[in-house]
Amino acid sequence: MSVSAQLAHIRRAKGMTAAALACRIGTHASNIYAIETGRRDPRSSTTGAAAHALGARVLVIDTQGRASARDIAESILLSENSTVRIQALVQLVANLQASDLLAKAALTIDPPPAISVEWDAAIAGTVEIELARAGLRTPAWAERATGNPVGRWDPWTAGRLAPDAEDVPEPLRRRGIWITADELASA
Repeated sequence: MSVSAQLAHIRRAKGMTAAALACRIGTHASNIYAIETGRRDPRSSTTGAAAHALGARVLVIDTQGRASARDIAESILLSENSTVRIQALVQLVANLQASDLLAKAALTIDPPPAISVEWDAAIAGTVEIELARAGLRTPAWAERATGNPVGRWDPWTAGRLAPDAEDVPEPLRRRGIWITADELASA
């Protein structure tokens, strides 16, 4: 989510009008609307002032060039090769495990594009597992990806050879994704 979209979301959540925000930072409501809709790129001083007026902060977080959950989903969406798709999911695990707390949050904040019920659930379950290990909350987009709870899908066999239930992490199993922790770590 862009900074402009985040500011718009916070403004609306706080019940503040664009005119009230504009008044607080010394600009016109039309400028706020233009920034929020992407018709105008805000200057860093405007972004900082708007964030401050909303009781928020603008942060730049070093993710060390690691692909986010959104980036990984886009690569899965673009590839028809099942091996490449599986490797991308494993890369997401590696990216999250190698990141500090702020970077983990930054890599998982943006909702990924929809791929399929199964892939969406696999990405969401993987994110939930890795964030829980770090003591971080699961993002709302991942909570909404419920998958097919009665399914037994895996990206290798499409559910024809499901592993034992105790080998599948609960956030994946609950979504009908039957990938073991070992498969995510070593595929």
